[in-house]
Amino acid sequence: MRRLIRRSSSGFTLIELLIVLAIMLVAALMILPRLFWFADRAKLRGAASATKTMIQQARLAAMKGTGQGRVVFDYTKGEIYAFVDTNGNGTYEAGTDRQLGDLVLNEKGKKTVVQFMSHDDAGPKMTGAIQGFDDPPYGGTCGGDGCIVFDQSGSTQTGAVRLTDGYWNFIEVRITSAATGRIELRKYHRLRDVYIPDALHSEAGSRSAGWDWYEERDPRVDMP
Repeated sequence: MRRLIRRSSSGFTLIELLIVLAIMLVAALMILPRLFWFADRAKLRGAASATKTMIQQARLAAMKGTGQGRVVFDYTKGEIYAFVDTNGNGTYEAGTDRQLGDLVLNEKGKKTVVQFMSHDDAGPKMTGAIQGFDDPPYGGTCGGDGCIVFDQSGSTQTGAVRLTDGYWNFIEVRITSAATGRIELRKYHRLRDVYIPDALHSEAGSRSAGWDWYEERDPRVDMP
């Protein structure tokens, strides 16, 4: 009997293996929600960066003189897309206009993570998510709920589009200069109630390059 239960120098008893597996299972259950949070956070940053890139591409394309560069924000489709309006009718037409980029926030059959929303909205897809780009003369004229339009000089209107990941994290893509089309990515800081650029974030009065990221779910956002 002693020989049967005695552990060899290179092995483990069944009870020890079960204990190790139980510990690993508990650790996995604790880590899994955080992994989801990291993934959603990465999708939000990726969507903001992709939007910034499309805006830059639209400006460069317009300055080449082939037509106005347009970036459209469509609440209904959950989509952001950019194109060169070669025929000047203000809306994208496949086969006629040149598409510069396309970002689908609501992919069919997939969980919706990133949505249009401002920190002070009552829910997603409301008025605060687009600022300036929904104003005359171009607001609502591009086939979406707001749009950016660049002419041949590369100038446009100032404004911002704001996105959330369903937590208390909001990033805005803001054009700060109408003449140069300068773009900044800014994140909402809950304690200061302000959007701040990544490079200007400070902790306890010291300059830092990090943003604060919140892990608390936003009750106003129903994540499908």
